[in-house]
Amino acid sequence: DKIGKSPAIAVETNKSGERSRRLREDELQRLLEAAHDLGGPRGDVVEVLVRLAKRKEEVSKMVWEDIDIAERIWLLPDVRSKNGDPYRIELPAQVMEIILGQQLDGRLRKGPVFTLDGGRTSPEMGSQVKDLLDALLHRRLELANERDGTALSVQHYTIHDLRTSVASRLEEEPFQIPASTIDAILLHKKAGKVTRTYQRASLNTEAGKAI
Repeated sequence: DKIGKSPAIAVETNKSGERSRRLREDELQRLLEAAHDLGGPRGDVVEVLVRLAKRKEEVSKMVWEDIDIAERIWLLPDVRSKNGDPYRIELPAQVMEIILGQQLDGRLRKGPVFTLDGGRTSPEMGSQVKDLLDALLHRRLELANERDGTALSVQHYTIHDLRTSVASRLEEEPFQIPASTIDAILLHKKAGKVTRTYQRASLNTEAGKAI
């Protein structure tokens, strides 16, 4: 409280640029293997991120109260989405299996889905988890090279790059998913006032089929 004005205000910092890193399919394969090695709720969060292309915080902080198990729907409320909008997300069978595997007793399905302390708090998915995942990933590379010598290296990536990787792959053959549906998968706001005003389709079903 003795400093009237922070000297850091005068410091210009570089603005973060757009992420352009896209993981190759062999890199995604090694990453999924590493996620399985990591195991537990944190490994499962990583696999769900690959399968849904959603944001890390949205998946890791998922709660049972937002899951419609019978309909395989994730009702992400506005208070837990990054852009403040609610979403209805159709879940593929593989993701639903991962979710249900977090708690086998239906009576105890309350609070956080992914948890390390019996349902009280969600797991942190920060730099320590990323470092551990990277170590396991490089071990998987070593094993693949020992097996057949064909494993490629994995360049630097961030967890957020999984969204870029999935979205880019869906644009290509054989999928060729429309950009509007990919935006719906990524939970992006529609760009432009005219688009938001007149193009009101949620594309929930289309996004669910694509995923």
